[in-house]
Amino acid sequence: MANWLRAYQFSAGQAGACGFAVTELHIQFSVEKADVASPNTAKISLWNLSEAHKAALEEKDCVVTLNAGYSGNTPMVLTGTVTNVVTEDDGADQKTTIDVLDGRRELRDSYVTFGYLQPTDSKLILQDAAGQMGLPITFSQGATFKPLESYSYVGLAKNVLDKVCASNNLTWTIQNGIIQVTRSNEPISTIAHLISPQTGLIGSPKKLTQSEKNSGNAEENSSKNKAQAGWEIRYFLNAAIGVNDLVQLQSKAVNGIFRVESVKLEGDNMAGDWLCTAQIVEAAS
Repeated sequence: MANWLRAYQFSAGQAGACGFAVTELHIQFSVEKADVASPNTAKISLWNLSEAHKAALEEKDCVVTLNAGYSGNTPMVLTGTVTNVVTEDDGADQKTTIDVLDGRRELRDSYVTFGYLQPTDSKLILQDAAGQMGLPITFSQGATFKPLESYSYVGLAKNVLDKVCASNNLTWTIQNGIIQVTRSNEPISTIAHLISPQTGLIGSPKKLTQSEKNSGNAEENSSKNKAQAGWEIRYFLNAAIGVNDLVQLQSKAVNGIFRVESVKLEGDNMAGDWLCTAQIVEAAS
């Protein structure tokens, strides 16, 4: 894919306020996403930012959003909170490297107070927790919820997500600022993205053994991996395909419908890679 077809927009600023955006500077990024409660991570480097832009990035809880793809099609790669900023000389240029966590501020700062004295649908409790966190929430088609006779809690909203999901045999994750609640190994949507040599598949899928699977925290994933080995696939950058999405894989080695368990998105608009590396498994029926 020719470099000149690559396009991106990087924006930054305080939540709910106007910030700045750049589209033409040299950018390099590496974003890792997985189907776990731990926040997705990103490392983004930009060359020759203005002093004002660097100062904005260094403000407490600066929120950044990166969209990237090709001319006319630049889906969101990541949105999240800046955790660290380092600027250093790179020859005659200056390189600013930004570390980002998806949902970091909401997970760190969201304290909730609940007092449900009547039997309450546990789905409502999750929706209330998400609302107090200021995040949208979505549920997979097969997610089911038990009523709770009563429920009282004061503390971090994350603990509500943990406890209520565990009591309903569900899992949760934050993807691009949206809480996803699913059954184990169930996709968040029934729409499958086609991945084939004609739509960007690079090389042949690699079959993975269980020990090779590395989607996030090992403890959080031990119950999900089961006997599924899965496949690793590489394809030209397509940020529209996210964690818990379905893909329809067409290749000489394997064909079928799979769920994205983890994905790494890498890009450099001047040279090198502009691609995704995903681990996929058979989705729950």
